[in-house]
Amino acid sequence: ASGQLGTGLALARAIALGARAGLFDVGDPYLALRTIVTPELFLAPGIKRVQVLGLEPERMVRILPGRIHDLATIDAERVALMYTLPMTSCYSGLDPMSCFGLNTSGIQMYAAPTEGADVAWAGPTWMTTGPQGAYLHPVEWTLSEHLLVFVNMSSLQKPGIFIDVAVDLSTTAAAARMAAPAEGSLMLLSSEGFVLASSAREEVQWVEYDGSYQRPYVRFWDSPLAVAVTPDMLATPERLQVWVGRDLAIIRPLELGMRGDGMRASSTAKLRALALVPRNTAMRPLTVQLCYAAVGVLVSPFVAVVLLLIGYALLLACRRAKQKCWDDP
Repeated sequence: ASGQLGTGLALARAIALGARAGLFDVGDPYLALRTIVTPELFLAPGIKRVQVLGLEPERMVRILPGRIHDLATIDAERVALMYTLPMTSCYSGLDPMSCFGLNTSGIQMYAAPTEGADVAWAGPTWMTTGPQGAYLHPVEWTLSEHLLVFVNMSSLQKPGIFIDVAVDLSTTAAAARMAAPAEGSLMLLSSEGFVLASSAREEVQWVEYDGSYQRPYVRFWDSPLAVAVTPDMLATPERLQVWVGRDLAIIRPLELGMRGDGMRASSTAKLRALALVPRNTAMRPLTVQLCYAAVGVLVSPFVAVVLLLIGYALLLACRRAKQKCWDDP
């Protein structure tokens, strides 16, 4: 899961370092941005959308993968799609990231010097559009988590740049199914209790309301495990264990990468991994090992006596053989 979500880190880092290096201080900053982003999108099929604020006043840049991952398309057309959108209808002085369309009011960002920026995670949200911007049927919507990045340019006497990278979680669900314990389950959760990915296959549910489609988010609090796991347990950034009936639930923060305390703090504040391990699966290997150890302890004196007798018999045989050699040269 950390590998899937970590795909957005390289792209955000490339934009942040490009901004600090002055690569956007040219006549066409959008061409420079596309040049930086396109190779990263080639390497990360899980990135569904990139949004950037601050390249130009009152404009937001939105980048989509387009046909980059369509192998049937000629190379000249496999480029990222880029749009500029006005901010007049969405800008808020209280929330500079309001135009991203996320719940970013009051969000706490963490300093990540290794990335050259401040970072935070937000979401989840449903991606209702495809790689070329066309609206999708609710069955085709994908759940995404968002990496938010702020590049502080005050030391260079420039306005700051905000970045939003939407990472697809559908492949994370497949990774959770592969990593789930035997006869158990594994879930990736947000600290608020939204299910980001699960080893259990969820039935697609969607409704049509007032001429528009809606698809509900899967909440952990609607699952049977919620009787033993409290909101305080899920909110704490510490590793916890709790018994759920006869099974053991292990809750721990999800740490993304080893690139410094800032990146680690942002992920541990937002992301959780919950593994449900059946008692038989959790205890049987340990019980078997304890039984083997007990048997070894019990038979060790007898084994020592047998080895001692064998050694003594070998010693007597050697002495007799030596004496025979002397008596019968």
